[in-house]
Amino acid sequence: MQFRLLSILLTLCLFFGKAAGQGCSDPGICTSGSLNAANTQDSTSRIDFTEASFDELLNATVASEKYRIGADFACGIGDNRTAIYNLVLRFSIRVKERMLVNIKMPFAYISGNIGTTAGTGDLTLTMQNTFNSGKNINMAYTLGVIIPTNTANLKYKDEVMPMAYQSSLGLFSALGGLSFRYKQWAAVIGYQYSFGSNSNGFLSETVILDSNAENFSDQQKRASYFSSQKLSRGSDLILRLERGFQIKKLSIAIGVLPILRLSNSSIVDSSGTTVTVLNSDGLTFNITAGLSYQLNNSTYIRLNYGSPVLSRKVRPDGLTRSSVIILGVGVKLW
Repeated sequence: MQFRLLSILLTLCLFFGKAAGQGCSDPGICTSGSLNAANTQDSTSRIDFTEASFDELLNATVASEKYRIGADFACGIGDNRTAIYNLVLRFSIRVKERMLVNIKMPFAYISGNIGTTAGTGDLTLTMQNTFNSGKNINMAYTLGVIIPTNTANLKYKDEVMPMAYQSSLGLFSALGGLSFRYKQWAAVIGYQYSFGSNSNGFLSETVILDSNAENFSDQQKRASYFSSQKLSRGSDLILRLERGFQIKKLSIAIGVLPILRLSNSSIVDSSGTTVTVLNSDGLTFNITAGLSYQLNNSTYIRLNYGSPVLSRKVRPDGLTRSSVIILGVGVKLW
């Protein structure tokens, strides 16, 4: 059964890799804490303790599970149809009745037309607090940090690789946001700010193009990627709107996810001058869909998909995604 699910996921990755897409830019905030999809809601929101009947109160779990562990396998298609595979490990601990501390750690493998790389991704630490919880209404905030695990300067055969091949953005970031749920509708607003610049050293303009060389085709491919030397990213604002549907143990969510880059990024050019990357700001507009099935009281599996219908013109951070598919499993421990 597990092998069949993995085979289906890989087939979908290959299919959507051939489909037309302009690119998605998920800086990491979209799947952090309570800013995640609506079908992974905190179980403390299931009962309104101020209006519940006596029977409901007797059967209510006031303080829900103490720990959550989970793993996601994600695949996406990036710049020049680069194949990006991520194994994401998740761990959460409940420090108070409505407060969770979350840890997210990805491991990435990237393969494309100029080489392959592999490495750890950015470590994400968040705290989410549900400050208003009822049978139909849920409100929560999330605060967190993103910690790079490398300097975003992975190489292939001693050649510096563009950001599309980097497992980490190489930047520290702070994030925060609010989530709101009313019955089957969910809305999220979030903000992420990155500090400083990374140590990436890729410049497409320094790639030597020699039409007489045997590897001229490879040179052209390498020069087609965005320059990203000492990249400094602009800040991001995300909005998410979803409509959920519940069919017994199956949860379905369909929505939209706009990501607005509020300012242009900057890089250091071949002369050592910091320059603004024009048109690297702007809107990426994604459509999303998710399925979550509760196997039992403690275990669930989920499948999520996202794809853009509009994207920023220039993306030196390497976050282009024409489609993303995520297959995950989670376990709650009391």
